[in-house]
Amino acid sequence: MFSGIKATDEGHGVVLYVYSPGDSTSTHALEQPWHMPGRLIEADGSQYYYEAEVFAGEVLRDTIGVIWYERSLMPDGHWRLNTTLLDLNGVRPDTIVLFGHRRKSSTLDLAFHGKCQLIDSLDQRLKR
Repeated sequence: MFSGIKATDEGHGVVLYVYSPGDSTSTHALEQPWHMPGRLIEADGSQYYYEAEVFAGEVLRDTIGVIWYERSLMPDGHWRLNTTLLDLNGVRPDTIVLFGHRRKSSTLDLAFHGKCQLIDSLDQRLKR
């Protein structure tokens, strides 16, 4: 995994790129920019509207990959919880989006036992 700069309409942001060394024929995971762990904050610093914790390694039992536990602020003021899994077990990377954080305790247990690790977070402010 490595981070890089991606230009957007709001300015430039740091994103996460994932490379699967076991799959030299597919570049899908490498080409796809993923959210960095941390928070996205309004330009004036008044509030944040997205945050994620990201783990890499054996993130679920018998599943090697990267998992994002995300919270997104919705227009009605409520937070939506999602889990995004980039599964690197197969021949090609596979992405699964799940509602809620029901699997987070399993990932934390695997991290506690050294099977995966929490990726350092980076809070980013949107540019006006």
